[in-house]
Amino acid sequence: MPPPAGATLFVGSSSIRYWDVAAAFPALRTIRRGYGGSHVSDTLHFADRLIVRYRPALVVFYAGDADVAAGKDAATIAADTLTLVGRVHEALPSTPIIVIGTKPSPLHWPHMPAIRAANRLVRDGLAADRRAAYVDVEAALLGPDGQPRADFYTENRLNLNDRGYEAWTTAVRPTVERLAARP
Repeated sequence: MPPPAGATLFVGSSSIRYWDVAAAFPALRTIRRGYGGSHVSDTLHFADRLIVRYRPALVVFYAGDADVAAGKDAATIAADTLTLVGRVHEALPSTPIIVIGTKPSPLHWPHMPAIRAANRLVRDGLAADRRAAYVDVEAALLGPDGQPRADFYTENRLNLNDRGYEAWTTAVRPTVERLAARP
C-alpha cells in the first residue's frame, strides 16, 4: 500500500533517513524519504519520485552535508535548494515546504563558511515566499564555546544521535506544527 496522500513528507539526506519523524511528530501522518550521500541536486533530479508522487500536505527538506563535502560552493547549493522549492511550488501549488539549514557537524566544521553562506542565501531567498519557510538549526547544535556539541553526534561525527535529534526536533517543531496546521 502506498503512503497516504496529504501526509507530511520528510525528504533529503541521511539526516532525514535516521530521524524518527513518526516519534518526533506523533500527531502528524508522516512519510520519511531520506538517503545517505544525497546532494540537494539529487532530490531536485528525483523530485517527481521523491516528493510529487506522494501529494504531501507539507514537505520538510534537509540536505547539504554531501554538497559541501563534495566541494560545491554556497551559491550552487543555494541555487539548487531554491530551484527545488520552485519545483515543489510548480507541481504542488498548495503544499508548503520547509527547508532546514545545513547543520554544523564536527566532520564538516572546516566547511562552515560555505555552509553559513549557503544557509544565508537560502534563508534570504525564501524570505518573501509565503509557501516556504527556513529553519536554522545551527544554534540548537552548538555548545557555549560556539563549536558543534560532540555529544550530539554519532562516531562518524556527521550524523546526529538521539540527543542531537532531540535538539534538532526542538528547533524544527514550531515551524512544522505551524505549517502543518495551515488550511
